[in-house]
Amino acid sequence: MSRFRMQRRYNQTIGLIMGITAWITRCLCSCVLRRRPSKQRIGQLGENLVARFLLRRGFVIVGRRVNRFGAEMDLVGVDFQKGKPELVAVEVKTRRSMPDRSTTDPRTKNHPLVSYRQMRRLQSALWQLATLYDISMDQARVDTVLVHWPINTTMPAVYRTYGKPLSSLCCLIASYFFL
Repeated sequence: MSRFRMQRRYNQTIGLIMGITAWITRCLCSCVLRRRPSKQRIGQLGENLVARFLLRRGFVIVGRRVNRFGAEMDLVGVDFQKGKPELVAVEVKTRRSMPDRSTTDPRTKNHPLVSYRQMRRLQSALWQLATLYDISMDQARVDTVLVHWPINTTMPAVYRTYGKPLSSLCCLIASYFFL
């Protein structure tokens, strides 16, 4: 073989190796090494998932991220499942790791991610929203939804906790002024 042919074959081999290396790098970067979404993006994905989840169960979504009366309600909807329509504020918590379910707050019976103070703030905001639109306290409640979305899965798990009607909660007005 002449020196020219050997150099040409060597260049072809190097070109082939570099092409394969570039292809493998592209595949790894697009599949395995991609950046994780931010916490805000994960929260938005969780809220969108819960909105679709509730729509399939007969809810009508009235508002998203309603920021009124000192609290932000992730979803506000009307539930038509029990005959009478109920105004429902839904607090959505989306997490990559599952919290310990045995540490639920005994005062609110909610997920440990929703504090007692935050729950009271949501209840008082919903109470004021209900009085603004002349809705009975028996027809308003705060639900919490925990979305567990592990890193390597495409389908998350949704855990829903039904809240009590606001009429069954005592000292709601006092808690609004003292929190």
